[in-house]
Amino acid sequence: MSRKWGFKILAASIALMAALAMGLALFAGVGTAVAAPPSEMTTIVDDVAYCGHGKVATLGTAENYVLDDCHASFTLPLLAFGDFVDPNPDPLKNCGRERWRGYLQFPLEELPSHSRIVDAELQVFIQYPYPAPGSVTIGLHRVTEDWDPGSASFVWPGPAYRSPAKWQTVADFPDWYTWDVKQIVKAWARGEPNYGFAFVAKKEGRNSNVFAACPDCVSFPPQNEARLIVTYVTPPGRR
Repeated sequence: MSRKWGFKILAASIALMAALAMGLALFAGVGTAVAAPPSEMTTIVDDVAYCGHGKVATLGTAENYVLDDCHASFTLPLLAFGDFVDPNPDPLKNCGRERWRGYLQFPLEELPSHSRIVDAELQVFIQYPYPAPGSVTIGLHRVTEDWDPGSASFVWPGPAYRSPAKWQTVADFPDWYTWDVKQIVKAWARGEPNYGFAFVAKKEGRNSNVFAACPDCVSFPPQNEARLIVTYVTPPGRR
């Protein structure tokens, strides 16, 4: 056999083997499902939007020394937290001590079920302190029961929350403060109830400042709304 014919036979054999391999691959693929598209990383920004989206409230309590015009507890449509302790209380001018806890909830309807949470952070804009610049250590807790600022049952000490907290010292203003809430949002993504966050002073009754944050539904600009930023991945086929 000539060398020329030898090359032709070799080439034909290779072509035949390639055709057989292609046929087997096509046969094996019959009846199999089309591969799902790869998962995509998505970020949503959920904000309170002047109380029209989600819930925000402050629950405060004050101790009265003489007068009867200091309420045992009261709510305000803004986020505030901390304590104001007057070292020399004047019963004709103030209530002596005020304690404040802030509550904040985001609906998170945009978060698909079965999402894998990559990152989540809560951003709060601290607008002003009362009565003067100072500092207060605040714990961000996960609330464990439903609450309604307009309900008669929304009184001090407020809805229950879970410890341990994410602690942070608030001092500068106006300024943004950020809390890592990835584990809390992961629990919500697993289907656990979302009742929001509670802002509670670490040493209630021994601080010297109350800090207020956005929004108050009246005067703060919308760009300063409290916001929850969640980055997540949705598994293929489960969008």
